[in-house]
Amino acid sequence: MPTDAAEARLTLSDGATVSARLVVGADGGRSRVRELAGLRSVGWWYNHHAVVSTVLTDKPTHTAWQRFLPTGPIALLPSVGGYANIVWSTTPDHAKV
Repeated sequence: MPTDAAEARLTLSDGATVSARLVVGADGGRSRVRELAGLRSVGWWYNHHAVVSTVLTDKPTHTAWQRFLPTGPIALLPSVGGYANIVWSTTPDHAKV
């Protein structure tokens, strides 16, 4: 397949090549795709940590909820089989407790 400068080309270990006009870099915070494409990322420190857990609820629910506490938001995110995930964003000192 002919390629041009608007396409990305990947050479596989067996020598075959794959070309694409669109590459999605979904490979994490230290993205090799982003690095190879020469793209910058910008971020900042929120002074918060996430405390995450999975719990089994007494009644399955399909409704997520979120509350905004003085230390940061807390959310209950339904999953499958009566399980739910709790995500609490709080200060680093509070997260250590």
